[in-house]
Amino acid sequence: MRILKLIIVFLNCLIICLLSLSTPGCKNPEEFKPEFDSLIPPPGPPSLLYPPDDTTFWLEQWNPKPDSVELQWSSVEGAQYYELQIANDTLFRVDKVQVYKNSYIFILSDTGQYFWRVRAYNRAWEWYTAWSEIWSFYCRENP
Repeated sequence: MRILKLIIVFLNCLIICLLSLSTPGCKNPEEFKPEFDSLIPPPGPPSLLYPPDDTTFWLEQWNPKPDSVELQWSSVEGAQYYELQIANDTLFRVDKVQVYKNSYIFILSDTGQYFWRVRAYNRAWEWYTAWSEIWSFYCRENP
């Protein structure tokens, strides 16, 4: 029984060797390696523009709550879209939002401090740009 297994292994090896000789394009795996890496390093991250860091939006008596804040950042050349994160802390345990321009209208849901950051993406880049700086803004009730 052991001799039969050895014969089968030998025949399988022989068949593989014969097949590799009959297909001339499959001899050297290095032949399939691209000549250069087709992806390029990403540019620098976007710069945050508005609202300025640590801005406070006050809730007025006649306006019980501001509806929204428009977040703006600089354009990154070649960006196909941006990923934006807005959170109540700097750990950013929130989903990313894909944005196709360099601004976003954020609907305020509550008073408190909000942190935000953004990065750009292009499929020709090795990866996303680095994240921008982290800025924050406040939504507070007027005393």
